[in-house]
Amino acid sequence: MGAAASSLSRRIQMLTFENSVHREMSKNKPTPAPAYPSTIREIERLAKENPQFIEEQSRKDAELCERLKRVYLTSHHVEEETNSKASLNEKLLPISRNSPKKTDFGFLEPNTRARGRVTLRQALKCIAEYQGAPKNSVASTMAAEHHISLKMSENILKYFRTFEVYFPDNNQKIGGERTVMLQIGVEKPVEEK
Repeated sequence: MGAAASSLSRRIQMLTFENSVHREMSKNKPTPAPAYPSTIREIERLAKENPQFIEEQSRKDAELCERLKRVYLTSHHVEEETNSKASLNEKLLPISRNSPKKTDFGFLEPNTRARGRVTLRQALKCIAEYQGAPKNSVASTMAAEHHISLKMSENILKYFRTFEVYFPDNNQKIGGERTVMLQIGVEKPVEEK
């Protein structure tokens, strides 16, 4: 029932739309949009000052129409072919179809860097040097080498560290009975009945 009702209502809407289109097309001249009051006042002022001006604007000038009929535009500009095979190959296909190489940090490192910027590899190298022998000269060396401010290099060395992994002793009891059993190879403790 719903499909039939919507089909019927759609046909009625299209019929009323077509009727309104035919009604508008049957008119000789379309009705102009209403003008602003200031535009109406300006037209009335022009009609009082120069009544021939309004008549000249509404009359068709035959000489001007003939001149417009003789005007032709010829273009001498040759368009460049934008869809050539070379440009399509450059845009659509990748240069290398190999999978990207595995990197140390999980992303591609830049070949060049902007002045005042440090790559992750360079920062880790400086941090490792500082952790090995903490000196103030490392911060000044880092600042001079990478063209960054001394304050920034000091902050990098102060707030960033490399990861350190600690392994507990085998005989140390950390997490209670369960960790000891896991260390000796027992998955589930046997319950006494």
